Amino acid sequence: MRSTYKLLSLFLTLIITPAFLVHAGDKARKKAAPAVTQYMADASHTQIRFKVRHLGIASVLGRFNQLKADVRVDPTDLRTFQANATIQVRSIDTGNQKRDNHLRSPDFFHADKYPTITFVSRKVKNIRGNTFDVEGDLTIKGVTRPITLHTEFVGEGKDPMGNRRIAFEAHGVINREDFGITWNKTLETGGLLVGKEVKLDITFEGIHAEDMKKMMSMKSKM
Repeated sequence: MRSTYKLLSLFLTLIITPAFLVHAGDKARKKAAPAVTQYMADASHTQIRFKVRHLGIASVLGRFNQLKADVRVDPTDLRTFQANATIQVRSIDTGNQKRDNHLRSPDFFHADKYPTITFVSRKVKNIRGNTFDVEGDLTIKGVTRPITLHTEFVGEGKDPMGNRRIAFEAHGVINREDFGITWNKTLETGGLLVGKEVKLDITFEGIHAEDMKKMMSMKSKM
């Protein structure tokens, strides 16, 4: 009788233990999965600025005032970083109306035909602490080219209203001619009126998507 009991116990142990280990392994994997969260750009604290050489000796600074962007990331695992942005070309602002109208014209961005600039991230690499590189596709005037943005995770926290926020800063360089923006004038000295290299400086402050929905809902009721 005791032998039968021992054999039965051994049999049950052999069946139950592997099942328990598989179940426990699934739990561990689920627990370890990155908690990727979506953050929507706070337009009043998110900026896309650029700098271009003028006459080869000075720089023109500008920005785009209208954009939509979001970031999806687990702050504890920057490998999960993803970003999307859509910029309204007509919102370009260099502080000079005549120059801005020229930039909106077919000589430059041709805003009537190509009203938006878009960016979609593809890959994260070279993570060093809170800094990393983001490779993505930038589309200007219907032309898509790869770009690398040197990015920093600045931090996360809550604002006075309790909304969860996150912040990143990024920098990059593009050649405007790669996107079909080739207008220029040759100076008497042999140089060019407008530089080809464009330096980008990006500040992103995002609000947790759930908190953003609550904010928008409250505004709609006012």
